[in-house]
Amino acid sequence: MKPRSTDPRPRRLEKQVVIITGAGRGLGQSIATTMAGEGARIVLVARTRTQLEETAVAVRDAGGEALVVPVDVTAEGGPEQAVQAALETYGGVDTLVYCAGVSVTRAALDVTAEDWDYVLGINLKAAFFWAQACARNMVKRGHGRIIFLSSVTGQAGMPWLSPYTASKAGLAGLTRGLAAEWGSAGICVNTIAAGFVKTELTTAELSDPRLAKRITQRAPLGRLGEPSDIAGSAVFLASAESSYMTGHVLVVDGGWLAA
Repeated sequence: MKPRSTDPRPRRLEKQVVIITGAGRGLGQSIATTMAGEGARIVLVARTRTQLEETAVAVRDAGGEALVVPVDVTAEGGPEQAVQAALETYGGVDTLVYCAGVSVTRAALDVTAEDWDYVLGINLKAAFFWAQACARNMVKRGHGRIIFLSSVTGQAGMPWLSPYTASKAGLAGLTRGLAAEWGSAGICVNTIAAGFVKTELTTAELSDPRLAKRITQRAPLGRLGEPSDIAGSAVFLASAESSYMTGHVLVVDGGWLAA
């Protein structure tokens, strides 16, 4: 739990309304509390209410406001439900951070249609429809930020992760397409391609000490990422500091792709 900030600097996201999917844990939770420390009002989205309530406490302790909306990101009408809740409580939506994501670790020869639909459905299809729902409000207001959470695997490729890799590569294309279409409405669309960050999603892979060693040895910074490493980049993309930046995939990986 982060203490309430006593920093005298102006808060970069003061009164901004941010919808964050996957906010119950991991990167989503870290982004929520970090943005709260910058003054944001956070609409927390995930399936599990108990996890969201825990994040809400952390958001308020960090100096922000929190609204809990328990919904599955793939549920029909889910995006509209969250946007409506944001409209009724805060009057609009300034930023969407689509952080929900899943993976199936399996050899490509063994991937099933169900595996493919599951991963692509959450990581890519739902990302589009959440962006669409939020953009409908943003277009009316002439301003908005959409931030997708992706991965370096969408650019480098990894064995045993074909559906996940495809979904993350797809987010890069989606980012460019939406940026080109919605830029005239004042909406900036960007993606963060995260490196190997210690979260629940990566626990199984990174529990292998040999794999973890290979990853850290390749990265010039010589360590795995922390959720806070990604959260700072999300704040930047949601703030006025990135107002001339759209259609971009921001790599935050400790130099892993550069090595």
